[in-house]
Amino acid sequence: MTYWMSILMGILQGIAEFLPISSSGHLALFQHFFAMENVEESQMFFTVLLHFSTLIAVCVYYWQDIIDMIREFFLGIRDLASRGRRGREKLPPARRLVLLIIVATLPLFVVLPIKDLVEGAMSNVTFVSFALLATGFILFFSDRMARGGKRSGLPLCWTPFWWAAPRRWAPCPASPGPASPSRRGCCGL
Repeated sequence: MTYWMSILMGILQGIAEFLPISSSGHLALFQHFFAMENVEESQMFFTVLLHFSTLIAVCVYYWQDIIDMIREFFLGIRDLASRGRRGREKLPPARRLVLLIIVATLPLFVVLPIKDLVEGAMSNVTFVSFALLATGFILFFSDRMARGGKRSGLPLCWTPFWWAAPRRWAPCPASPGPASPSRRGCCGL
């Protein structure tokens, strides 16, 4: 891989990460269309470095939200231990987000037994393409349904722009590694 291709892949990863699309799925297609070797298989260090850089950027940008989520996680445990269920009080947004991430992590137990099958499918560019198309349809129609079919302003999935990071972590963390469903668009990303 040349330095030029590395730079282009870094730019693609950086742009795609904060949008409600699959950055890794687009990287796989980029590698295929430019006849590059599969970087995830041949140069694992580069792949890890690419995703780690993105993680650092997300943590720097959303550090206050992450701190709030960590604090609410421990406050939630304290509330459960001291008083049990708190009745009908509304949960703080950060605590609600933590609970949603925990619930969204549950598919791990479904995907884990078929990990090898999932990893094999992720190396198939045709499968990745159809998964990205399916994700696009899911985002488009969920956006329409959430607004009752009305178009006003930005798409709903872009409005709370900060949703990008938690949605990346949560929907399909059953990922056995970089070549996982959540990294290739199979889980709505």
